[in-house]
This record gives sequence, C-alpha cells and structure tokens, in this order.
Amino acid sequence: MSLISLVIEEARRQGSDVEQIRRYHRSQGARVVIEGRACQVIPARVFKPNRDYPKAQSIQLYLPRTNWPDFLLYVVKPNVDAEKRLFYIVPRGELSADTVRSLSSVEQFKSAWHLLRTDLSRERFARHFKEFSSQLKAVQGAAKNNGLSVSFLKRRGWSRLPNVRQHRIFIEGRRCQVMAAPRCSAKPANPFWDVVRMAMPKDPWGDYVVYVVDSKQKNANHVFVVPRRDIQKTTTRSLSSEWLNHYYEAWHLLGKGQKNSSVASKVQEP
Repeated sequence: MSLISLVIEEARRQGSDVEQIRRYHRSQGARVVIEGRACQVIPARVFKPNRDYPKAQSIQLYLPRTNWPDFLLYVVKPNVDAEKRLFYIVPRGELSADTVRSLSSVEQFKSAWHLLRTDLSRERFARHFKEFSSQLKAVQGAAKNNGLSVSFLKRRGWSRLPNVRQHRIFIEGRRCQVMAAPRCSAKPANPFWDVVRMAMPKDPWGDYVVYVVDSKQKNANHVFVVPRRDIQKTTTRSLSSEWLNHYYEAWHLLGKGQKNSSVASKVQEP
C-alpha cells in the first residue's frame, strides 16, 4: 500500500474528512487535504545513531521545497528500528530545513491528528527556509567574538534553498567543517544528556572540525575545535572528559601563525 493510501486510511479511521488530490506532479510529492488543511505525505526513517546506546533513536525528516503544505505528514514504515507504523503530523512552521531529531523530541507530533482540527496560530504555518543552520550561526558568532575572520562557501547553480554550504566555513582562511554533536538524550535529567556523539566526517575537505553542542540555556552552545587528523573514528564522549575538554573553545588552533598540525600526540586518541 502506498504512503498516501496509508495516510488516507488512518485519517478516516480517526474520523477526519479527507479529500485526495488526484493530479499533482510527481516532483511535488503526495498531496492530500485533511480537515481542509493542505498536507504533504513524506516518508521518514527511524534509526539508531549509535549502537552503543540502543535505546536512543532518531528520525530523519525531509522538508519539501514548496510552499504548498500547511502540514507535513511523516510516515515511518516498520523496520528493524521501528516496530510498528508511525505517523507524525507536523505543522509546516516547525521545520525550516532537512533535519534529524531524536524520537523523544517529536513525540508531541506522533499520531497528533487532532492538530488538523485545531485553530493554530499563523506562525505555526509560516514557510521558513533556513538561511544558516544553527550550528553555522553559532560558529560564525563565536569565531568573530574571538577576533577571527570568517567566510562562507556558496553552492553552484540556483536553488530556492540558501546557496551557502551549511557544513563548510573558512576561519582565518582555514578549512573547517561544522558539525552538530548531538546529545544522547533530549532530557537534561537523563544521565546521557551530558554524553555527545561526535561523528567522524565523511568529507575529507576540512582541516579542522568544529563541533557544536546545544547548551541548557537558549541560544547558548558548547563549541569544540578539533584538528581533523585527531578524529580517527565516530565516538561518544562525556562533556567532562579530559580528551574533549582539551578542544573546548580552542580557537587558538585557528589563530594567525598556527599551522595545520595535529595535537593528537598530547592527548588520548578518541
């Protein structure tokens, strides 16, 4: 059964009025109107980002490039990481880019069919397209606050989405890859809140990796500047670990007169 058929079947089971749109271009995605709301049906994938933490699950969410939908209806089919079919009903204004979220952070949208019948504020339906990722903004601001020059790379060609590369940046002329280091729990009370996953970049472009970790405070982040050659594998680390703290706010590694050399000999390998 197709995704849109699954959505229509479940919406009707929930007692919702459904109007299927028969004609739409394939590139526009599967479209349906539920309770008078324009909805786009999108496949989503649940996965375990780290096999060392089997209870930690994430979901990959794709953002359509059109302004048409009021709601994004994500459908997860059963697989090794998802025991049953899942539906997430997300107001368009909740997302501004393709993203990966922890399952716990999107729990409020799971089977939230009632949102389609709720009188939500206009802001919940705003069509935002992110200009810079939150990580890129954080790194730009922190680097400039430390007196370092910053420049971006633009994508070739034209796109509705911003044409600035979200994971590449020049700081003092040095190639830096910007990456999020997600916490292994979205709940501050959980002991895994202070454990982060630091992925080894698949792209060999950068000489340094700048990892950004969300802080407990709004618009505050922890930033770690790590020479690329010191990242030998994807790893998880406690924020209090000696190895990780060696790189906390280590902007001096990018300062003028510094060489692109590894400091791995001084610290424990990840």
